[in-house]
Amino acid sequence: MRTLFNRFKRQLLSHVWLVRALLAAAAIALATAAFFLLRKPITITPLPSHSGRTNFLILGIGGGTHESPDLTDTIIFTSVSPSSSPVLLSIPRDLWVPSLQAKINTAYHYGVEKAGSSGGLTLAKSAVSEVIDQPVDFAIVFDFATFSR
Repeated sequence: MRTLFNRFKRQLLSHVWLVRALLAAAAIALATAAFFLLRKPITITPLPSHSGRTNFLILGIGGGTHESPDLTDTIIFTSVSPSSSPVLLSIPRDLWVPSLQAKINTAYHYGVEKAGSSGGLTLAKSAVSEVIDQPVDFAIVFDFATFSR
């Protein structure tokens, strides 16, 4: 009986017991937090759509040490709909944009010069929208190094 009491006392004072107690308390706190967070309804914000389609612009630039790092070498307009196949349209980089008085591949460059990368995306979206007469909801730009990875 005395040996059993000494063994219990050693276990009670050991670090293992302390770690187990802390892990149990953390698990209870995590379960309680998850219960309260998951009880709230999750609101889903719908994507903007035009005639049931959401439009994206994908731009590819040389970046880095490229001779013209901000000129878009690749311009792809993508339109997706839950009920039909996606539409991909590759836009020629030498297409003339009357409002810019320049080729379309310079729109991102001029926007970056004026207002940073967000300005580049805004001007590129506007130029593509003008040329194809479709609104562009979202845009993303990749440089060659990112594409390689």
